[in-house]
Amino acid sequence: MRESTYELGDESVRLVANFQASIQIAKEIYDPLEIMRIASLEQLFQARGIPYTPPWKFDVENIPQMIYIGYKAAGGTKPLEHIQNLCFDAGFIESSAVAITYLTTIVGPTSEEEMPKAKDEEPKPKKTRAVRGKTS
Repeated sequence: MRESTYELGDESVRLVANFQASIQIAKEIYDPLEIMRIASLEQLFQARGIPYTPPWKFDVENIPQMIYIGYKAAGGTKPLEHIQNLCFDAGFIESSAVAITYLTTIVGPTSEEEMPKAKDEEPKPKKTRAVRGKTS
């Protein structure tokens, strides 16, 4: 379980990232891994000047919903409407930054984990065949 506290407007909101929250996001909003893949593609195409219309985007409905899922996973008891109002009061740009950071917490490694490393591609030593020679 990973948890973080974010400021939304004038209130601190604690969000928990765990397996259950990621499954709930996938069911109610969109698969978290797919969201990150789409964001990476969008960034890549934008950097190259290639037009790209992603199949999914953050919007005023799914930003508070994603934050609410993390809030509920943290044991929050207030209704979705409370989180929606916080997002509106804080502004959707600031709220989307919280949602993106929370999503990154879900799909990324914890600070104690290391990213998988590629196996070293060192050339293997060539096998040599012993040749018997005549000695004098």
